[in-house]
Amino acid sequence: ASDVYKRQHQHPSIEILLAVNGDFEVETDNHSYKKLVFALIDNQILHRVRFIGGDLKLLMIEHHKNFIHEKLFKSGLKLENGLLLSYDLN
Repeated sequence: ASDVYKRQHQHPSIEILLAVNGDFEVETDNHSYKKLVFALIDNQILHRVRFIGGDLKLLMIEHHKNFIHEKLFKSGLKLENGLLLSYDLN
C-alpha cells in the first residue's frame, strides 16, 4: 500500500476518488473505511487516503458547496459525516 497523502489534511475543494482497479482506504479522525472503490469527501473534512493498488482517479471540485449538496440530495444521495462512500459499483 502507498499513502496518497502522508498525513491527514483538508482542503477547500470537494474530492472525488474512483478506483478503476483495486481499492483504497479513507481515514478520518473518527473512522477508517477500507476496500473502497468510490469516495466523495466534502470540503474541509480532515482525512487521509491510502491507495491499495490498481488505478486511482482523483477529481477536485471547487464550487459553491450548496450547489453540489442540492444536486446530490435531488439524486437521493446523502453525505454522512462529510462522506459518500461505495464499496462496490456493480
